[in-house]
Amino acid sequence: MKFFKKYILIKALSLILIFSFLITLSLTLFFSKQMENRLINDLKNKTKTLSKIGARLVGNALEFAIRSKILTKQDLFDTNYQEINDPRFILKRYHTRYDFYTDVELLRIQDEFLRDPELVYAYAMDQGGYIPTHNTVFQKPLLPNTSENNRKLNFNRNRTKIKYNFDGNTSEDRVASRCSVNRIIGYIQKYKRYTGKMLWDVSSPIYVVGQRWGSFKIGVSLDRVNAMVNHVQRMFIIGGFITFLVFVLVSVLILHIMVLTKVRKINNKIKIIAEGDLSLRTKVKGNDEIGQTLTNLNAMTDSLDNIISEVYNGTE
Repeated sequence: MKFFKKYILIKALSLILIFSFLITLSLTLFFSKQMENRLINDLKNKTKTLSKIGARLVGNALEFAIRSKILTKQDLFDTNYQEINDPRFILKRYHTRYDFYTDVELLRIQDEFLRDPELVYAYAMDQGGYIPTHNTVFQKPLLPNTSENNRKLNFNRNRTKIKYNFDGNTSEDRVASRCSVNRIIGYIQKYKRYTGKMLWDVSSPIYVVGQRWGSFKIGVSLDRVNAMVNHVQRMFIIGGFITFLVFVLVSVLILHIMVLTKVRKINNKIKIIAEGDLSLRTKVKGNDEIGQTLTNLNAMTDSLDNIISEVYNGTE
């Protein structure tokens, strides 16, 4: 404590450290939050645009099937879902009159979206919550037997041709239900997937010959979003820490050159005067506080010298 009280540099440095730390911390948090919000908004805008593009591409592909007489409009809006009898499934799977077409044409469109590493899935779902064709990555070969463990593995490995239950209690059922009535382009829902991971589900309505057919849905992993945000925060923290160190070093250097060195010179001159040498005069540079102190010191020395001379002359 005595050391702290004794040296002015330590006092000044302590105040500089405290205030510069608080200022740097505040600025770091502010700009980090700004960048985080910008990153999230950019990602939301990107996924909204992708879902819009996907919905348009799927709509065009389905309309092409009608124009080419591959399918009729009645085929595309078929809701007579034919259950696939396969004991290896936990969830029921279905065929429709049009899924042979989507297994080729829509699969190619949907898989292109997964070239983006931020996307988990990208698929079309009809108005009834039916997924005629999932991405290739979710169409892995089924395990051969019907054991409970294999059926659970099949549930994760193969998700194509399932139909969501709008009255179900799972988060995916609720997301699909809200998606089925959505008319907003780039409608974002946050939910926990069956894998336990948090996702954004971003959907846009699909229209075929002017009538709503379903939705195009893409999934964005929030783990990846959080990783991106954490990376930005780390970069700002590191940058803020470096800025803090540079600011402190520059402040110490300026304090040492502009204040401490001059104060030490004044202190040395006062010691010389205290030892009885009144012949010393200090050259004054500048009119700041230290310059004024040196001027006053010279004046005090002159006064002391005059007083001593008068006393000495009076004794003669």
